[in-house]
Amino acid sequence: MNYKKIFLKNKSKKYLLVIPVLNEGVLIKKLLIKIIKLKIYKLIDILIVDGGSNDGCIKELNFAKKYINGIIIVKNNTGLSKQLITAYKISYSKRYYATITIDGNFKDDPKKITKFITYLEDGYHFVQGSRFIKGGGEENTPIIRKYAIKLLHAPILSFYSKFHWTDTTQGYRGYNNIIFGDKKINIFRNIFKKYELLAYLNYILPLSGYSCIEIATFRRYNKINKSNSKIKGFSSNFDIFKVLLKACWGHFNTSS
Repeated sequence: MNYKKIFLKNKSKKYLLVIPVLNEGVLIKKLLIKIIKLKIYKLIDILIVDGGSNDGCIKELNFAKKYINGIIIVKNNTGLSKQLITAYKISYSKRYYATITIDGNFKDDPKKITKFITYLEDGYHFVQGSRFIKGGGEENTPIIRKYAIKLLHAPILSFYSKFHWTDTTQGYRGYNNIIFGDKKINIFRNIFKKYELLAYLNYILPLSGYSCIEIATFRRYNKINKSNSKIKGFSSNFDIFKVLLKACWGHFNTSS
């Protein structure tokens, strides 16, 4: 087992909400407070997946224990992909119907979780949040990030996946768990460490015949210094671009 359990309750709902966390400070607390106020915990089980925070943010979540299903800490964490894969293994093993992810830095509005559930119930296999389609919106997105997504990342993934994407670095997503059991896609591999899994799934799922859709969401960054983002500076953005090309050129395909 590559994670430590703070606590992990039995499955009680059809859906699992996965919230990856890494040194989110007060933001994860604010997110959970809003989730509780919206009573979203009545619709979906909630799992916090910590990547090894050292800022004390996990200790501040005791108030939410009765509303969430678990908190786990990923051992020897290498990045977001490892956190997600750890959570998706739990979701798949517990036989949830579908899994929704929302970042733990409170950039996204949890109100939209009900919309993700609606589209998954309607039979979509992959529901991708987008701030760039009608009804969506964004605030204080770093200018380089915004145009890198709109002019490079989304168009390139759209071309190679043969599906029109507009917001491909967005972590607000929903998956039918049938995807996790697909051996041809095989997400449970050590090759996925940092941001590879997100780009790979946008690329491979449409090509594999899964039904995909984007839905409108809203994403807000910190106005002063955009501090609620793990992707900072040229090197981080360049790493994202390299991962994109690897995904689109089949580097992560099971046959490669």
